Amino acid sequence: MPNFYLPQLLGFNAINKYLAIRLITMFIMVLLAVFFLFFLIEYIDHLRRASGRSQATPMEAIYKMVIYHSINDVSELLPYVVLIANILCFYRLNINQEIIIMRACGYSTRQLLSVPLWISLVIGLVYLSIINPISAKLNEYYYKLNNQYFGQQTTTLSLLKDNIWLREFQDENNQIIIINAKNSQNQAKNLENVDIYIQSEQGSMEQIIHASSAELVNNSQEPNPKLQNYWLLKNGIIENIGEKIGDTINPFNEYKMPTTIHQDSINGSILGADTISVYQLYIYAGHLAGSGFNAAAYYIRFYALLTLPINLVAMQMIGMGFAMKNQLRVRKLSLIFYGILTGFLVFFSTQIIFAYGQIYKLPNILVGVIPAIIAFVFGLYFLLYHED
Repeated sequence: MPNFYLPQLLGFNAINKYLAIRLITMFIMVLLAVFFLFFLIEYIDHLRRASGRSQATPMEAIYKMVIYHSINDVSELLPYVVLIANILCFYRLNINQEIIIMRACGYSTRQLLSVPLWISLVIGLVYLSIINPISAKLNEYYYKLNNQYFGQQTTTLSLLKDNIWLREFQDENNQIIIINAKNSQNQAKNLENVDIYIQSEQGSMEQIIHASSAELVNNSQEPNPKLQNYWLLKNGIIENIGEKIGDTINPFNEYKMPTTIHQDSINGSILGADTISVYQLYIYAGHLAGSGFNAAAYYIRFYALLTLPINLVAMQMIGMGFAMKNQLRVRKLSLIFYGILTGFLVFFSTQIIFAYGQIYKLPNILVGVIPAIIAFVFGLYFLLYHED
């Protein structure tokens, strides 16, 4: 078993300091290269989308969207950035015969491992505690800008503790409709203890509707377009507010309120798991599940984020084992290629595990941690197999 000796790193040993500087420098270089690659891809894609619009999209907004989304893309690929950086770093050490010099000084493979593995662990912890919340917030800003300039979404959904909030804008009536419910079932199609606030486009209140329940009805076969989508409200009152109408209260047993909301628009308005920080993800998943939504993807992402430091350590072990094995036989381009291929195999395996876990409803914690465990066992095999 490798001996991960922390005091060696904290003791400012000259060789450990040198390894740490080389590894961190290579990690930053690979990180910037990957960011620049995604920046170019996102920039071209957003320019193409902007050129297809009838209205001009401000370049400032395009740059913001490109930067926000590129940061998120790089964050999602952090384990593979660590893998590639580690392979390149130890490749350079190998071809410069610095590994041989270190071993001549009495350093074994186990001792050389202590610095890279602790650096990976620190990177993972820093990402979870600091970078992930920032990346999630930037990604949320990205989706808001994307919907503002490229999207057609007119429905927004918010979950606050036990309340669910829906907001829609109706172009036909120039009205803003805000729906608040104390409880919801069946992915927000059935609401209980409902308050509906109908405002003008300028924000003045026009109507307030209170109902004991509301059911979203979508009937594409209905000949009347206004009744193809509506809320069926039961047992409530309508308060008409305004100078022309006068304040009146009308009770009802059933009332059909036309809406542009449908099930797909509700599902599309839910915050993505990548827009929520690790600090809030578990709580938000609980609110989703309590509102009748499928929250499996959010729980899986939460557990996967918690195991990210282990995943980074595993990638470091895989990279070092791979580089040490091939130090004399594989050319640089082949080494980089096989390293990237290994990373993508791990990435696709992870996505397959996540997909199968949701399809077959496996325990979320198991689906979230299995990829990290597999990567760690694979990395440990590399080290044991090549351990001298």
